Amino acid sequence: PEAGPRFGAAEIPPGSRGATRSLRRRDPPGLAVDGAGTVYAVTEDLVVNVRSRAGGWAQDTGARDALNDIGMLPTLDPGDIARVGAAANAGGDLVIGSVNIRQIGPSEIALFARRVVSRRAGGAWSVGLLASEVADRPAVGIDGGGAITVAWAANEPSTGVFRTEGQAGGELGPKIRMVDLSSTRVGAQRQVDVAVAENGAATIATVY
Repeated sequence: PEAGPRFGAAEIPPGSRGATRSLRRRDPPGLAVDGAGTVYAVTEDLVVNVRSRAGGWAQDTGARDALNDIGMLPTLDPGDIARVGAAANAGGDLVIGSVNIRQIGPSEIALFARRVVSRRAGGAWSVGLLASEVADRPAVGIDGGGAITVAWAANEPSTGVFRTEGQAGGELGPKIRMVDLSSTRVGAQRQVDVAVAENGAATIATVY
């Protein structure tokens, strides 16, 4: 409608602080919006670019710093891709899921530890680490109480979508296999997405 809201264009500033190479352009940033209209755009080096409705872009490096403190910061060396998913709730709690990938041979890919970095609104960043089983393409969601749902798509022919749960600013729970998607295509890449409502209702969708 004529009087309705409008989309505005804004360029995310470069966020490659301390990275050893320029960011790849093959994956878009993780994107989230909270209840106040604040936009969070998380680049592959896990810099959180923040833009309020009234202001310009600012950068939050707390997620990077939290991972760096435990030696889990993506190096962004050639061949590594830190794929990123991001979500926020109405209150401004934020969660980021990511995974590193390295090509180790002509047809071999090693996927390193999957990580979740989260914070309650105004709080410190906390890191959750999961076992480095083969998985890819993190999708994250967070409800009004700060409960996190994270799903990864498996990259093996006999497995499916994995889910883990946790609390923003706290620890993640154990990994749970949610869906078994057997495939005859070895190494089939599966896409996964998750939507979480403020009341905690969650839906996971996948395709391969």
